[in-house]
Amino acid sequence: MITQISQPPSEFRIDDSGSSFAAGSMSYAWFQLTDAAGASQFRAVTFKELTYLPIETRDDPDMLGKQWAALRGLYNADVDFLYTALGVYAPQHLGVVQFYGAAAEALRRMAAVEATLANYPLSRLSQPNVGRVQLLIERIERLPKVLAVLGHPDPRMARRGLGRDGALGEMDDELASQQGEILLRGLSKLSEDFVFLVTAAHIGRPDLTEALVKMSQVASQYASRQRGAAFVGDTGYGKSVAAERMVYETTRQWKLRTIVLDFGAGWRKLLNAPGLEGRVEIRQLSPGGVRPLRWNPLQIGRNILPEVQWRSFCDIFGSIAKLGVRRQVAELREALRRVYLGAGVLVDDPDCRADNKWGHVRADEVHLVDAPAPSALADLSTDARQRLAVERSRSVGLSHLFDDIERKLARVPPRDSMLRGVLEGILFRLHPLVQGAAAAQYAAGEDAVDLNEIVPDEGGVAVLEGGAFLDDFSKAVLLGWSAWHLYTDAVIVCIRHGVTEEARIQIIFEEANKILAGLDSGGGDDEGSGASTAEQFASMWRDSRKYGI
Repeated sequence: MITQISQPPSEFRIDDSGSSFAAGSMSYAWFQLTDAAGASQFRAVTFKELTYLPIETRDDPDMLGKQWAALRGLYNADVDFLYTALGVYAPQHLGVVQFYGAAAEALRRMAAVEATLANYPLSRLSQPNVGRVQLLIERIERLPKVLAVLGHPDPRMARRGLGRDGALGEMDDELASQQGEILLRGLSKLSEDFVFLVTAAHIGRPDLTEALVKMSQVASQYASRQRGAAFVGDTGYGKSVAAERMVYETTRQWKLRTIVLDFGAGWRKLLNAPGLEGRVEIRQLSPGGVRPLRWNPLQIGRNILPEVQWRSFCDIFGSIAKLGVRRQVAELREALRRVYLGAGVLVDDPDCRADNKWGHVRADEVHLVDAPAPSALADLSTDARQRLAVERSRSVGLSHLFDDIERKLARVPPRDSMLRGVLEGILFRLHPLVQGAAAAQYAAGEDAVDLNEIVPDEGGVAVLEGGAFLDDFSKAVLLGWSAWHLYTDAVIVCIRHGVTEEARIQIIFEEANKILAGLDSGGGDDEGSGASTAEQFASMWRDSRKYGI
């Protein structure tokens, strides 16, 4: 039997092949190969058919563990292991035929395979039936769809991303580790012919280790964290010094746009950094600062859909404040929705579109949307509605949200202590940002900046400085919300470009634990706090490399 391949793979060419039979059974197959360098060699393959496997072995709960042990044994014996599952359903119904074998010094290595399979009591191997071997060859030649997989992917995790304890997730042994078997069972149930062929070429441990390291650097959960770095240590151990040096070099050498979220005031030395002259912008969160950040946290981002920002603000504020999810975050979300609808910000919301005042373009808004008044919001383009939402949101600030919740609290009967406690807890957390100088700094108004406007072009640094005169909660909320804004805007811009880019922006969390761990309970809600901020930000760490961040 000679098999010629008209389009040989680039790695080698099959010049000749044949099979040896003894006593009516196939003994081995041989192939004459020529590799890409022109060297010629012979390779032999032998296999046997599994003719019997007892039911108690099939139901063994440790079957997968025994299979892994068998593979380790074959590896230690330097065996190039072969396995084939052949589904035969038409024109004759045979079911699934399994072959086990070895390559290279085929006959001697086959003895190692048989010895390994002897660990499965009462399982029986026999010389392969010639007719079934012919069925295998026919299906390899005629089956139209081929899927080739190089290597073995890690089983997927049942829970992706970082949890509160920093764990990577747990193995889903019930499903992920048996995906191949589930696929073959499905094909068998549909009576579809298939060939499942596994070939293992022995690789030395040094080469195997090097290959696994290289794969992990580009195609693993480890790789997904390569864009992130953490400096961890006790006070005075040099964390900030190391982080500052990294920021300086990566910004200067790689021309990144860098944003530093600084809880204190420790990054001012970058103003005098060689090579960054004129490209470092510092804005202060504390009222009374030399370069105060005049920002309205409720102003819609230039590229962020209003509904996305509405929900995300409530989630992140609630997480940092440790507000209860079912009552406090829900009340906060409803209050902010009322405020946004009252200013016509939620331009895609049916209630806004049906509103007599905000459901159409007003005369003073014509220049924003390039459409006559009173055009309906539904008739505008997505970009036009976004510009309209941004402009309308300039009139909405934290004080409006505070006032709305305060008005609702005034209507709550004194006997409803539960709801009063829920609302009072939210007001307690909002209070520092709507009183005194902070109220003016973070108020609504035309002079409020878009955060992305203060970030210098490539090769520049923007530092948002918390300072010493703003409480930790307010700093955590403002810095955490800033991070979400900057990250989300960068993601949207990358998606619009439609390509995965190299890193072009980096976000630095100084004292990240204060943002990610949240603060003590806001009080008033007996259900307990919701998800931690670390869980809210988990998608950033996991997905940032896809978006050049």
